[in-house]
Amino acid sequence: MIITYICPKCCRNLFKTGNQLKCPVGHSYDISSEGYVNLLLGNKRSGLHGDTKEMIRSRRRFLQLGLYFPIVDNLTRLISGLAVPRSAFSLLDAGCGEGYYAGNLKSALTLNGLNCDIYGTDVSKDAVKSAAKQYKDIDFSVSSVNKLPFADLQFDFLLSLFAPLAEQEFFRVLKKGGYLITVSPGARHLWTLKEQIYDHPKENPPPSFKSSLFIESSRYSVSYNIFLPENSIIRDLFDMTPYRYNTSESDYKRLSKLDSLTTEASFEFCIFKKYSDTGGNYVEIY
Repeated sequence: MIITYICPKCCRNLFKTGNQLKCPVGHSYDISSEGYVNLLLGNKRSGLHGDTKEMIRSRRRFLQLGLYFPIVDNLTRLISGLAVPRSAFSLLDAGCGEGYYAGNLKSALTLNGLNCDIYGTDVSKDAVKSAAKQYKDIDFSVSSVNKLPFADLQFDFLLSLFAPLAEQEFFRVLKKGGYLITVSPGARHLWTLKEQIYDHPKENPPPSFKSSLFIESSRYSVSYNIFLPENSIIRDLFDMTPYRYNTSESDYKRLSKLDSLTTEASFEFCIFKKYSDTGGNYVEIY
């Protein structure tokens, strides 16, 4: 299954020529030695967008421990239940970061006998470069979710995992009958960890995405405890979250006192369906 990229300057289809993608009017984009393509306008500064190198390293070290693998398990179950048996389908991870979920989902779906072409895109060039180095069977690109570099009606599934939501763009690139799956932190996600740092921790708000274009099919929560046996792991977990950049240095220093910790992991899964190319008003519960 071939997914068509589009030129971020003129929106014409891009075609592969050697180690470049080119459009009919001559705009061209190099395919890196790692295999990804940068389709973010102003790409000379794209490394300054999104996750920093420090966040990427922290996230990779933490995720490789498998403590968030239940997210992959749940996505595998959901997609396996929704996909048409014995037919190839396509999936976009919009805001893929360093590729952990896309890469592991590809392996899990393949083990389930499903033929899925997975694409990942993220605004952070550093994250995409890291992803492309490790997950060679996924096509990665640098772009904003607000201007996805894909032609209309390309994907059967679109994932938005802890990433910004761009309703119009998601609707545009999904096929009719396609599914948008979002994952966001639950109300008490990392609650015990937050208690160690903040004097007055706050619960996360519930998912607030209310779509005028998609119909919500289902939502559910997944919660469990995780044990963090070392201070370095606690720091990696905290450093890979947005909390790090909203925390004073005095509060952040409290992490140094923690040798180990058990805390909650809580996630909200929401599934939306695209019923038509103009929006729909029919509800389907699966």
